[in-house]
Amino acid sequence: MWNVTPSGNVAGGQAELILNQQIPKFSEPVFKQRLEQIMEEEGARILESHQRVRSIVAGKQELDIVPHLPIDLISLNVLLPGGGQ
Repeated sequence: MWNVTPSGNVAGGQAELILNQQIPKFSEPVFKQRLEQIMEEEGARILESHQRVRSIVAGKQELDIVPHLPIDLISLNVLLPGGGQ
């Protein structure tokens, strides 16, 4: 975990410029494939957890977790060095 403190926000025009440079990267196949891989891995972890709990509580029950693709991008945060000390 990083031990940092936010130093502030960039100006609106600078934020727009940065985001306009970064957003196209999200449609690149490598990025999409990695996000889908993360979703598959997280889905498997959640499924295993649910199955473990259900087997303890109510015996074996069929359960499946399926990622819904394509991924919806809800938020994009760009962290920049703030000239910390």
